[in-house]
Amino acid sequence: MWELICHHRYCWGTIAADRSVWRSDGQSFGVQPLTDHIGLHFPGPQSRIVVPRTEPWLSLTGIRIEVTLRIASYPSGQQHLIAGDGSFGMYLEHAVLFGYCGDNATMESVNTTSDMVAQFTPVPLGRWIRLTFEHNGFNAMALFINDALAATRPVINAIPGAGPQGVVIGNGIGTTLGYLRGDIESVKVWRIDPRAMQREFLARPLDPAVAECWNEFLRSLRHALRNNPDCARSLADTLAGLTNGFERALAQKDQHDIDEFSKICDEYRKLWRAGLIDSAQMQELAARLRAWLIAKGLFNPDDLALQQLPDDPCFQLILKQLSPLTCDPELMVLLKAFAGNPRRRKRPRRS
Repeated sequence: MWELICHHRYCWGTIAADRSVWRSDGQSFGVQPLTDHIGLHFPGPQSRIVVPRTEPWLSLTGIRIEVTLRIASYPSGQQHLIAGDGSFGMYLEHAVLFGYCGDNATMESVNTTSDMVAQFTPVPLGRWIRLTFEHNGFNAMALFINDALAATRPVINAIPGAGPQGVVIGNGIGTTLGYLRGDIESVKVWRIDPRAMQREFLARPLDPAVAECWNEFLRSLRHALRNNPDCARSLADTLAGLTNGFERALAQKDQHDIDEFSKICDEYRKLWRAGLIDSAQMQELAARLRAWLIAKGLFNPDDLALQQLPDDPCFQLILKQLSPLTCDPELMVLLKAFAGNPRRRKRPRRS
């Protein structure tokens, strides 16, 4: 689920090198290496580490941040641990830990006072601690102090990609007022793995003929999208809107409904990985999922946007350039089960 995209451990002077495969190295400003411990000291308002915005920071959705640090004092105002431009951040205000996501217009936050789990836990001074902020990419944010859950709250929005100013460690974006009064040993950042769906799809057993069928389909899709960039962007925006709308609606359901949806998805994954794509069990599950989504108001087969999609000029243009997937008959059976028995949309009579 999680993919490590940044791992800074400050053990080579002021060098801010990333140990993850993404090489999200940073540039240090006004920091000092510790002489008694691995880490960096942030002595003043200009102290910060700037990590440029690179590919992994553009697609986040969900995030998990672990910062191992030592706080010297509780000054007035904020002490920023990490901040992603218009995207996410962690900061201290006195002894209270905050985590947030979104830009100024969509910001949602969690903190260890109003969202505390049991009782308020102040961030301790003068010793090394690990502070963690997690956004599950769906419906919840949480804060941990030394791995103990300190606060949690619901969330509606996913985490957007970082803006052009990238990521700053030990200070805020575009400010000199919110620097950290203390030391940082390491910073680790994970994101929701954007290739999780692809890996799940490939977990299905495929014989060589069906695998080649999919290779040809994907080649034709890449070719069609590359040759029709305006349509590619239009369809991507339409599909993203439908997906985001569904996820936001599901995230606002009660936990019983969310758990029930997760259980159905787990059943689906087991059948998919077992290669039971067109089995009676899978068809029954698809029909049950479709009925459940309709009953919960999460899917409307009469939704005008869905009905109009097949007639969209861009959809038609791309579709004509794709290799057919009829060579994967198991998938065709599954898609028909998910589709149910759609009624033909009535066209207006011509006068």
